[in-house]
Amino acid sequence: MTSSATIFKASNMVDIYLDSNAPLLLLSVPSDEIRRLSYRPLKWLRFVTFTVCGARGDLLQSHNGPIVNYETTSTNDVVGPYYYRPIGECSFYCS
Repeated sequence: MTSSATIFKASNMVDIYLDSNAPLLLLSVPSDEIRRLSYRPLKWLRFVTFTVCGARGDLLQSHNGPIVNYETTSTNDVVGPYYYRPIGECSFYCS
């Protein structure tokens, strides 16, 4: 029996964690969707992560690592995990 639902393997996902002492998974996006939705993948990921956590910030290449190069346009260069360092407090929305 085949399913019409797409199943994403962990290796096909780009994960973004909150950069803290105990990293928290904020976002997990299929790499194919990143290719489909953006010409500037790292800028797009930063924006989407900002909308999730409610605080502007930067993507890091590793935990406590350097900030990524946002001018990267090749989706082949976008491999996770990334870490998000917010400027200020996060304000997650709960209804």
